[in-house]
Amino acid sequence: MNPNNPIIPLLPHMEREGIDLLKESLQKTKVYLEYGSGGSTLFAAECGVSTIHSIDSDLHFLQAVQQKTQELYPKIDLKIYYSNIGPTKEWGHPADHSLMKNWPNYCITAWKEMLASSELPDLILIDGRFRAASFLASLIFSKLGTIILFDDYYDRPHYHLVEKHLKVTKKAGRMAAFIVDTSFSKQQVILDLMPYSTDPS
Repeated sequence: MNPNNPIIPLLPHMEREGIDLLKESLQKTKVYLEYGSGGSTLFAAECGVSTIHSIDSDLHFLQAVQQKTQELYPKIDLKIYYSNIGPTKEWGHPADHSLMKNWPNYCITAWKEMLASSELPDLILIDGRFRAASFLASLIFSKLGTIILFDDYYDRPHYHLVEKHLKVTKKAGRMAAFIVDTSFSKQQVILDLMPYSTDPS
């Protein structure tokens, strides 16, 4: 893939079970937050989501997603957030540690605007970088009943620490679904969030 002219797929890069669950969830969603842009952004627009918040660590890819979405779905309210974590390589992974001081911002950047506007998401997709931290930040800031879909959850056991705070409600292939409730302690979530905010996996 040419990094200066990336090809944006029309479907998210996930297995069929995950796509089906994402589609089912998107069709009930008005405001959607995704960590990691791409095919999922276009898919959300195709499913009729009116407002999309999308965060990514690859600026050229994010801008290409924005352009493609505006071309195909001009009525969609797409808000993009570039998290500058330094030079990136495949899938937005940091290529070095030169801007490690910025890494903790990745999981909270979109929330700053959403909280200021009181426009909180109904659905969150965890499919970018800093996934554990993104989940934990979402848990802190989300309203009750928010659905969180965590892709690649079941083949990466190091993500499973999040179940200390919230239990899985549904499994779809490698994807896990969670529903935000009142069963967790925000103080305990913060204690886990801080170290994982510099883990880009």
